[in-house]
Amino acid sequence: NSQELKIIALRFIYQRFRPYWILLFFSLLGSLIEAGSLSGLTFIVKDVIDKVFIEKNLEKLKLIILLILGLAILKQIGFILKEYLFPLALAKVVKNIREEIFNKIINADFSAFLGKKYGDILSRATNDVEAFRNSMIFLGIDLFTQIFTVVAMVFVLVYMDWKLFVIFLVATPLFALSFNYFGNKRKKYSQKLQESVSEYTQFLNQVISGLETVKLFKKEFIIKIFEKINQTFFKNQRKNALYDVFFLSSIEVASYFAASGIILYGGIRIINGELTTGELFSFLSALLILVNSIQILQRGLLQVK
Repeated sequence: NSQELKIIALRFIYQRFRPYWILLFFSLLGSLIEAGSLSGLTFIVKDVIDKVFIEKNLEKLKLIILLILGLAILKQIGFILKEYLFPLALAKVVKNIREEIFNKIINADFSAFLGKKYGDILSRATNDVEAFRNSMIFLGIDLFTQIFTVVAMVFVLVYMDWKLFVIFLVATPLFALSFNYFGNKRKKYSQKLQESVSEYTQFLNQVISGLETVKLFKKEFIIKIFEKINQTFFKNQRKNALYDVFFLSSIEVASYFAASGIILYGGIRIINGELTTGELFSFLSALLILVNSIQILQRGLLQVK
């Protein structure tokens, strides 16, 4: 069943990456550093507006600039660790997998290929390995960074102003509806698009490898089969792109509703002297990062399911 397949997949990933655990450790550390630096930058927004722009404090400005530069450098250190070390480990894993596939092909008896489509073999040797690499890029680079960022930003937002955060929570059903409906549609047509790529590649391979046999058939018959495959390919590409656009658009609309409610309530509190302008803008900056991280997480999880 699907649970057993997941356990097998996790065991496979663990065994493949275990020799490169040092690279994975420092990559994970990079994700933590990047998420922590991003959280620190959201707090600085408050002081930039309240202490510098409004109070016109030059000494505070110099200190804030130093803090921004320090956090920016720290964030880039985390970014470099994450973006280089994990892809390096992944490249080593993929290299090993390609070697194993090639050795199996080169050492296999000819009878092992009888009754099998060369397109399927070619697809497994290329497309499947590439799909594995793409999934691992998300799991190793984006997944942990975005999880750390989401957790950090939730704590930051609650710490900054829990009342404003409650308004965001009221808007979460809109995000949930968007994630579920358009997310599932994107997943469906993403899978269909992959199937179309495989079908198209396989058909071309059959035509090219058996060109002499193909010529025995009527050309119009072969063209009709190709046109049907090509039309299905186009249809799945179009729908995949369509739901991708509507997914992103619906997330933005939900974000605008949440931001509008927060700005309205926050503005009223600023007028009443309960909140500073810097605190509101700092909150909105953190909220923007949170929504962006949730969106990246959801899109990535759909790809690896």
